[in-house]
Amino acid sequence: MRSPLDTLFSWSMPEPVRFPDSGIAFSASKDGRIVFVSGSRTVMALHPPSGGVEILWRRDRDLPPLPPLLTARTLWLVP
Repeated sequence: MRSPLDTLFSWSMPEPVRFPDSGIAFSASKDGRIVFVSGSRTVMALHPPSGGVEILWRRDRDLPPLPPLLTARTLWLVP
């Protein structure tokens, strides 16, 4: 029997998920993807139904410590 603490999936990330002081590290899109910043320059999305993780965007400068938003096909970032 499986314990509630068992690991169902695991993914390797290019860098750790960034948790800002606000404590809010991700946002969820309407299609179910969970969008977050990995490291300081990469925006990634986790799609729980498929179990996949994808890189949405990489920036050549550090991103601000706020979670990105994904609406339909538009990725919103704070400048």
